[in-house]
Amino acid sequence: MNSRSKLSISLALAGMVGMGTMLTPAPDSPPAAIWTGVKRLNTYIEETAPWTLNKRNETARLAAVLANAVEGLRIFAILLKPFIPASAEGMWEQIGLSQQANFHDLRLDTAKQWEYVPLGNKVNVGTPLFPRKEIPE
Repeated sequence: MNSRSKLSISLALAGMVGMGTMLTPAPDSPPAAIWTGVKRLNTYIEETAPWTLNKRNETARLAAVLANAVEGLRIFAILLKPFIPASAEGMWEQIGLSQQANFHDLRLDTAKQWEYVPLGNKVNVGTPLFPRKEIPE
């Protein structure tokens, strides 16, 4: 990841974490800022195209892109915890962090730390937590 992209994601996520102390959980409605961050992370993944990096055997760049993606997903799991706890916990488990920290004990301030996920972390294959919705033509 170039430093500009990493800075962009880091600042966006840090801003959301900073807002987190002011968030008032609504039953089914995470704040728009969180979904904006999710879209930014999705754009990052599309732009960096890890599937292409894998085909080209660019292992160092691939590792960096995947590490950044997992860090972003970890932060979103923490931010989404008050709104969709079961899905957020599922994210935590699928990105392989259940052994590192108990999801129920996590506090919002742990989302501020970048590079929380240890190198060599193994993700778990699972069913999609947020399956794509097919729109009829």
